[in-house]
Amino acid sequence: MYFGSNSPSVDAAAIPVAISLFQTTFNGTNVLLLIWFVKPLATLVEKIVPVKPLPKKGIDEPKFLTPDVLKYPETAISSLFKESKYLFENAVFEIVSHALNIHRDDVKSDLKVKSIIKKSNVPLQADVRELYMTKVKTIYGEIIKYATKAQSKLDLTEPQNNQITKIKVANRKIVEIIKDVRELSRNATQFLNSENRYIKTEYNRFRTEVVNVLRIIYRFKDDQDIEKNYQTLLKLKEEVKKNIQKENLQIDELIRNDLITVDMASSLVNDYDNVNDIVKNLITVAELLYGKKDTILEETTK
Repeated sequence: MYFGSNSPSVDAAAIPVAISLFQTTFNGTNVLLLIWFVKPLATLVEKIVPVKPLPKKGIDEPKFLTPDVLKYPETAISSLFKESKYLFENAVFEIVSHALNIHRDDVKSDLKVKSIIKKSNVPLQADVRELYMTKVKTIYGEIIKYATKAQSKLDLTEPQNNQITKIKVANRKIVEIIKDVRELSRNATQFLNSENRYIKTEYNRFRTEVVNVLRIIYRFKDDQDIEKNYQTLLKLKEEVKKNIQKENLQIDELIRNDLITVDMASSLVNDYDNVNDIVKNLITVAELLYGKKDTILEETTK
């Protein structure tokens, strides 16, 4: 076809510029239009696909407590006991053992306690506070929460209510144990390989007392003869009471004869109280969670 001289001419170089301008304008217009719908769309997606919070890394969560267990008294009590025993047998057992620079496997073994103490002379660098925050705090809080809800919302008989009270008392004692063992751990580690044989002997005696109790409690879990272990625990409890005066005299003698320094004496006196509290509370928790005696509840709630 022939075009005359008056036909309009097309600048080839202007075509890409025009296309680019059109695309920019088109995209910009779409953005301006869609930006008003972003929030409504996001809300719609969240409703369709609810976002589940990610579990906290390194934080132990309850294994047996779910909202369903609060439907009936029986399921609530059973789950609370299971959760408390799991916390006691795992987290507390680990924290107390490691705080005293002793491996759990040694406590569970058939080794004589004296041999365990003798070979456990390397600091384990246990951070009791960190272990509490990661292994105990969350589970403890959930146990208390579920126990309180069960007592306030469920139609409980008096024995059932007492069972839940026992669980709450046991868990509070668990927290006290960890607090006391944290105080004890610093000095037990400091004097682990002390050149002063007297202070070293005293702290090894402290460790021996705690390991003896831990070992008996561990046997509650696997031994079928619960009553036998329970009686052993009660016997140990009476021995602890009888030894208080004797141990006080031993410490007084060390101080009086200048066999330990003033700083050592101060640490020893404070930790003597800590050890007695740890041992008594370990026994109390075991009685509350494993024993079938209700008299302990009267003692611990006074």
